[in-house]
Amino acid sequence: MCIRDRYMGYKIGMSLSFMDSVWSFFTTPSCARTFILIFGIDWLIGIIFIQYFYYRTGKLRNLSEEAKKKYAPYINQLELWNRFGHTFFSFLMLPRFVIFISMLIVAWAFLKVLSIGSKHPLLGWRRTVMIAVVKHAARIILFCISFVYIKYDDFKIDYSQWLGKDWKAPEEAIPILIANHRGVMDIFLFMTIKEFPGFVASTEIATIPLFGYLNSAYGSYFVERADKNSRDSTRQAIKERIERVKENPGYPPLLIYAEGGTTNGLFLLRFKRGAFEHLNPIKPFYIEYYSPFCNPACDVFPMPLHVMFMCCQPFSTMTMRKMPTIVYTDAIRAKVKDQLEGDVYAETVRDIYAQTFKLKKVDNSLVDKFVLNKYVYRGGKLE
Repeated sequence: MCIRDRYMGYKIGMSLSFMDSVWSFFTTPSCARTFILIFGIDWLIGIIFIQYFYYRTGKLRNLSEEAKKKYAPYINQLELWNRFGHTFFSFLMLPRFVIFISMLIVAWAFLKVLSIGSKHPLLGWRRTVMIAVVKHAARIILFCISFVYIKYDDFKIDYSQWLGKDWKAPEEAIPILIANHRGVMDIFLFMTIKEFPGFVASTEIATIPLFGYLNSAYGSYFVERADKNSRDSTRQAIKERIERVKENPGYPPLLIYAEGGTTNGLFLLRFKRGAFEHLNPIKPFYIEYYSPFCNPACDVFPMPLHVMFMCCQPFSTMTMRKMPTIVYTDAIRAKVKDQLEGDVYAETVRDIYAQTFKLKKVDNSLVDKFVLNKYVYRGGKLE
């Protein structure tokens, strides 16, 4: 008998032995009872969470038609919600959430060790190692919050109608990336691509145990969205990042959610000027989601509630569309009248998103989101 036949026989024997062990476990009365008990407790915890979730979101589901219209960009697609489906699949919540937290801890511990003797953001060989390891952790985390399939699409589009016939995408490293924003899953998704950017994120992210440290390691900048004085410091941080990436292409680019916050993905808010006022090339991304029993968007949900809710979904999918680089051209400059050039640049890019992906442009501000969040979860009043 040849070595190959012996090896194949060994593999088959091991497989059969493993299957016999599994079968013995589930057919042994004491083991079967233990499994049923653990599964029952797990499912009960999930059911209790789903009932709590529906209780906490009661005000959101019972908004008046006028309120639904006014706060439309921040209201999940409630018609997709299926309480029976959420309850049935709620047994997935606890094991997924435990793995979610475990992977955050593993990534945090790894970056703690990798950061010894270095400041944030991590650069050089440390950044290379970080990207190689963390992207796998991020993919597992996305799986835990139900994203079982991810498609990366090199999206082709001709910008001639917006940028003029002579526009041309530059070859050099692009320091500023922009994308639509629907939830924490966006952040993990960007950890799986080669650009591996830092983020302009809210201080809420920085205060989350483990998660804030991870963001710091790969070069994020935290901003207090409710503080008007933070705008100047954010603009300065963007300017500095542009200069550093130009000097060192290995420096992490900065991802900016141009709308300034999360929406349900059906509307497009006004783009903030910060990403555009320096008139530098912009690398745009667009992310699409699907889930059978909900819109995966965070909307006005508190982050922990949203993460646990997504752990209850049977499956979800996401598609990341990487668009050609957008540059500031004479065609955009010709539109400038009384406005600032950065505002015209931002509105042009917003038009590209709206027309390409069939999104409705609205003038809602983040203040509307804060008001709705306070009303639903903290006993505030709608204005």
